[in-house]
Amino acid sequence: RYQGMRAFLDALTRAGAEIGPAPARAGFRATLTRAGVVAVLLVAAGVGGALFVRWQHRDGPTTSDGRPRLAVLPFRSARPEDAYLAVGLSDEITSRVAVLSGIAVIARTSIARVAAEDRPVRDIARDLNVGYVLTGSVQADRGDHRSVNVRVIPSLQRASDGEVIWSDRYDVALAPGDLLNVQSAIAGGVASALNVSLLTEERLELAARPTSSLEAYEAYLRGNVYFSQSFSEPPWREAIAMYQRAVAADPRFAVAWARLAQANTQYYYYFDRSAARLGQARTALDRAMSLDSTLIETRLAEGLLAYLGSLDFDAAEQHFNAVRRSRPNNSEVLYYLATIQRRQGQFDEAEATLRRTLELDPRAPLYSLELATTHLMQRRYREAERELTRTLKVAPDWLAGHVTRSFLYWVWKADLDRARAALREALKTHPMREVLSYLIPVNPNYILSMGAEFQDSLDALPPRGLSVDPGFVYIAKALSKQRQGDPRARAYFDSARAAWEPRLQDRSQDWRVRIQLGLAYAGLGRKQEALREGRAAVGLLPLDQDAQAGTYPVNAMVNIAILLDELDTAIAYLRPLLAHPPQVSPQLVRADPLFMPLRAKPEFRSLTR
Repeated sequence: RYQGMRAFLDALTRAGAEIGPAPARAGFRATLTRAGVVAVLLVAAGVGGALFVRWQHRDGPTTSDGRPRLAVLPFRSARPEDAYLAVGLSDEITSRVAVLSGIAVIARTSIARVAAEDRPVRDIARDLNVGYVLTGSVQADRGDHRSVNVRVIPSLQRASDGEVIWSDRYDVALAPGDLLNVQSAIAGGVASALNVSLLTEERLELAARPTSSLEAYEAYLRGNVYFSQSFSEPPWREAIAMYQRAVAADPRFAVAWARLAQANTQYYYYFDRSAARLGQARTALDRAMSLDSTLIETRLAEGLLAYLGSLDFDAAEQHFNAVRRSRPNNSEVLYYLATIQRRQGQFDEAEATLRRTLELDPRAPLYSLELATTHLMQRRYREAERELTRTLKVAPDWLAGHVTRSFLYWVWKADLDRARAALREALKTHPMREVLSYLIPVNPNYILSMGAEFQDSLDALPPRGLSVDPGFVYIAKALSKQRQGDPRARAYFDSARAAWEPRLQDRSQDWRVRIQLGLAYAGLGRKQEALREGRAAVGLLPLDQDAQAGTYPVNAMVNIAILLDELDTAIAYLRPLLAHPPQVSPQLVRADPLFMPLRAKPEFRSLTR
């Protein structure tokens, strides 16, 4: 550590000289001198020219360790074309304030939902349980197309009485260096107003300038906006495209490379399990690591690749815990840790971690849904129902919430009427093809269990009329025809075989490909091949290594054995499912038509008693 502030500032001045001069910008109250980094740190320390700062004791909601709770609302923009800049800047300000260990910052996902409701700040603060709210406006002057100036006006309000306790105005050029300095200055102003001391490493991080390219920075901000919307595939693709544009404009933009690695990793896991996609994620991470391995975003990308790319839970947990120690406000890291704990069968630990995640991000439907899912896995069905009610109150149109609620009633009580009613609730805001597209890759038999309304819709829609891989649709249609005794089932099973066989060559380690191929072979009566593929899937994702996702290949193996009339084999695989919380329950197995061929077996009756 430095012996005093003078030694610290001298070191920073030398660092600024090595980096090179930063051009001064008139209008930025903390003038950017030759040692621009030092100026930003002075502002962050409370030495800058704020319009006004009222020092006061912290009041309002705090965390258990006494930290003030803050929400950064999306900044407003006067022109629609500047909306990405306003949203991107407020997101980056959230990230920079989150650097400060002395403040608990509400995550973006909760903020985006309440901000969209256009309610008074005090009401939003009450819903988010925060003591302070940071708002702001961004106005870009693009008059002569040669230079663009931006005015940023932040305002920190106390939630209890709506009083503005700090504000400032920054007039700067639309340049990454200036915008990053503004973000750092705002974070410092907030810390000063809340009487929060900054650690040395926090000051250094606030001063970081990841790129000098405006084109790269604008693409990065746009990518962040799309990435925050990535509950469906199109925004994810747009985010990847924006991050690719950012690193093309500035190949040394380490944060953008890290974000690109994160986006490609998640896209690989959820949408594109190809070796090429995983290779793109690894390439982006390698580049980010070579540029700056200490960045939080790089370490988060490293953890994600271990988790979703390699299913190496121990390595992922180590990476995420390292991030957590330096970013206690990061709800995303806590979420990933909770899902790892759940996959390791540590359901109580996962529940506790998710509750902590919801403290930081109380309006995030994903975290609420995951807590409900954890309760479902613990077979605490009534608590799962309560949490799903909370999820759907926050996100009433979210398809995943309605589907999970439907599945809850089916697993809990084998209540077909309530399960169907939950799906019909989803149909009020989502077309049938969207509901089917969601269910088909997850559990096509569930569609058939819901009765003629859903089965007939599946039969009527063409394979390419659904927004899901046709290979999955062929299996779903084949299972539907097979359950009806329709001889056309064989043609669909063969179409599925033709769709999945070519993928086995470069995706032999993908248990989902093995499952689909095993079901296709079983429907065609190719017994040995079907059992081989089903067992391979179970071996790739064994239950004792993944207590959550490992249930899927075991469940599929039960289905394969039933199709082959290998009932003893089916019961042998059903036994660990019933002993294991997720996926099935005795009451569901007794009611589901899928298991009808097993009901005459004494072992089945004993298992489901």
